[in-house]
Amino acid sequence: MNNEKICLLGVLDEFYTKVVATKFQESNIPFNLILVSKKSSYSRLPAIFQRILGTIQELYSGRYLALSKFSFFTYKLYLSSIIFNRSAQAKELRKKYMNLDLKEIADYIVPDINHVAVDRILAKEKYSIGILAGVGIVHEEIINGFSNCCLNAHPAPLPECRGGGAIQFTLYNNYEPSASVHYATPEIDAGSILKVSSIPINKQDSLESLALKLTIHCAEVLAETTLKIKNKESVEKTPNHGSLNYWKDCSKAVQKKAIKNLEQKKRQLKLQ
Repeated sequence: MNNEKICLLGVLDEFYTKVVATKFQESNIPFNLILVSKKSSYSRLPAIFQRILGTIQELYSGRYLALSKFSFFTYKLYLSSIIFNRSAQAKELRKKYMNLDLKEIADYIVPDINHVAVDRILAKEKYSIGILAGVGIVHEEIINGFSNCCLNAHPAPLPECRGGGAIQFTLYNNYEPSASVHYATPEIDAGSILKVSSIPINKQDSLESLALKLTIHCAEVLAETTLKIKNKESVEKTPNHGSLNYWKDCSKAVQKKAIKNLEQKKRQLKLQ
């Protein structure tokens, strides 16, 4: 009998969380869902401050504190400056997942992924496998709260492309657009790699449609890998030596080159 108990940790109304939950349902993978009300505003703080702030939140009976003053501790990815073309293809890709009401299937809703309430939920439920679905940086105590493993997916090839701006980094360097599944660690995209799976570029792709395809493919590969672990199948582990490939530049110049490289690939397809 398979006793693996799976927990999906996602963000309320987050598109990626909806995609992962949908793919797990389609793959008949039973899971519990812990939702955070928003991505952590202090999850990149030193551990002691994370725990103190989480405790203060709890003492205030769940009232949210204005934590924006701590935002200077967080690393800004500048993703808000990225302008996508709202292509018909991208809109069509989104349709399938937008109607899922995460609140309806959630087992728990907490203020923040690193809130002390999460520790208590994990201690009570005794989950064996954790799945991160867009919750941001997770503290080591949360990751270690799963008896088997905690998994994350990244929309770029690992170990080549770590960090934010994954699709820009991929296209800028002419790598194949890929989804990677790895063990979660407190460091960004640094755990051992379990699977890397690429997707093709087609003639109609825009930067946005390609990013959406990778989001969906991340969820597919995550579900596939989780099912293997759940069923005690062998999963090959590859060391992640990509510490020098942590991407920090999402400037407009980088975006322009990424788009230029994408257009070149599309022109090559038309010539075939």
